[in-house]
Amino acid sequence: MTINHCTKDEIQETLNRKFGEEAMKSSTIYQKMRLVRCGQDITSKREYLSEKVDMQLAIAIQQVLEEFPFSSVRSIARDVHEPSSTIHRYLVEILHLKYRVSRWLPHILSDSQMKQRVEDSNALFDILEKSKHTSYRNLITGDQTWLLYQYHPKGKLCLESEERPEFEDDHISHQKVMITIIWGVWGFFIIDELPQGVSYNSSYFKQNILDVLISKKCQVWPNSEGKKIWLHLDNCKVHNSQLITSEISKSPFKRAPHPPYSPDIAPSDFYLFGYIKRKLEGAIFNSREELFEGLVEILYGISRDERIAVFREWQNRCNFIRNNNGIYFK
Repeated sequence: MTINHCTKDEIQETLNRKFGEEAMKSSTIYQKMRLVRCGQDITSKREYLSEKVDMQLAIAIQQVLEEFPFSSVRSIARDVHEPSSTIHRYLVEILHLKYRVSRWLPHILSDSQMKQRVEDSNALFDILEKSKHTSYRNLITGDQTWLLYQYHPKGKLCLESEERPEFEDDHISHQKVMITIIWGVWGFFIIDELPQGVSYNSSYFKQNILDVLISKKCQVWPNSEGKKIWLHLDNCKVHNSQLITSEISKSPFKRAPHPPYSPDIAPSDFYLFGYIKRKLEGAIFNSREELFEGLVEILYGISRDERIAVFREWQNRCNFIRNNNGIYFK
C-alpha cells in the first residue's frame, strides 16, 4: 500500500501503531501527501532539505490553514512573518492549493431594461471616447458602500478536487461605516465617512458630497474654461432626488447616464469597491479612525495607470453591452 492510495487517517493510524508518540503529526502527513501529489520524492532526504524549499515554512503555512482555513495570502504572510510573494509560491507550487470564491448572480433583466442598457451604454461609450481628448479630466464617477470593522474571508485555499467552501457572511449586526468615494483617473476627490447616527439622504449628499465637489472643481479639471464635467452616479433614490437633480443642473457638473441594475458598467462596483474589500479581507479595526486610515492607504496605493486601465475597461464593457443586446458583461 502506497501513500497515493491511503487516506490521512489510515497513514496516521499506521504511524501511531509503529512509532507511538513519535509519530508524525497531522500537519506533516498532509504536507507529505501534497508533496507526493505534486510528484516529489519524499523518500529522498535531500529533496526536502533543498535550499529552494523550506519545509519548516511549508509546515507553518499548513498549520495556519488548519487552524484558520479561510486565511488569505496576506494574513498567512502576516502570521508567519514572510513576504506575500513567498507565501503565494509555497501555496501554489508546494502545497498545490487554489483559491476558490463564491460567484455573483446577476439580476434577471427585462426586455425594456436590456434596451435601456444598450441606449445608455452607447451614450457612455461616446462620453468615454471623447474624454480621451482631455485625458479623462472631464469625467468622474462615484458611489457609496458600507465598510466593516472586520471582514470574514470570502474564499479558501483548497485542492482543485475539493468542493466550493462555505463561509460565514458579514452580518448586518457587525459594526460598519458608510463611505462615499468620488474619483477619476486624476485622483480621489471625495472620501466621505457618514457620521454615526446620521441619515444618508439628499440633504446630506448635497452638503457633504456635492457642495464639496463643486468647491474642488478646479482640482478635478484645472483650466476647464467653464466647460462642464461629467459626473457618473448610479440610480439610487438620493442621487435621483429632486433636490440633487436640481443642484447638479446648476453646478459645473452634468449627470452621465447609467442604466438600471448595471453594476457591471459602474467602475466603483466592477472595480473599486471589490478591490478595497479584497485588500481589507482578514483585517480587524478597533475604531472608525483606524478603518478610515486603512481605506485611505489602500486608495492612495492605486496608481494613475491603474485608474486609466479601469476607465478603458469601462469603455470596453459599454461596447460589449451595446453590441450584445444589453446582456451582462461576461
